[in-house]
Amino acid sequence: GRVGAPAIGSVLGPRITAAGRLKHANLSYALLTAPDTLTARPLAEELAALNRERQNLTLAKVALAQQQIAADRDGREDQSDRYLYLVAHPDFESGIVGLVAGRLVEDLYRPVLVAKTGDEETHGSARSILEFNITAALDECRELLVRHGGHAAAAGFAVKNENLATLRARLEAI
Repeated sequence: GRVGAPAIGSVLGPRITAAGRLKHANLSYALLTAPDTLTARPLAEELAALNRERQNLTLAKVALAQQQIAADRDGREDQSDRYLYLVAHPDFESGIVGLVAGRLVEDLYRPVLVAKTGDEETHGSARSILEFNITAALDECRELLVRHGGHAAAAGFAVKNENLATLRARLEAI
């Protein structure tokens, strides 16, 4: 049949990007350049399986982030919501931290940064709300960051582990 924008956005797009998030983008390239259906079908099936894995991982990591947010709330005297959330854990997957942050923004309507903690650096992704330019906020924290970039609604960043708590506090203050 015909492939339109809805099919690309909700069916093909997530499958094509799943390869780069969990494995390697060459798999998607191989599918898109496949010369025939015989070659394309097993590639499409592998991408569909990777997409299901990506969906399950995203749900599991959203739950992990929600646990961290709930534990943080329990430890605070005022019990109010924060203006911004930054959650970091070694079990977050680098390829899906942006998806996790996006889901949390939908649930909390607060800017959210989700990051994978490494041995020396933490690498993450941020998603924001209309009222808060996340990249401008990260610009204000540039001396704490190894690198960062993005736009008003989404950004990526890397920070030395020893600067993570300071980054969180600075972003909350901003």
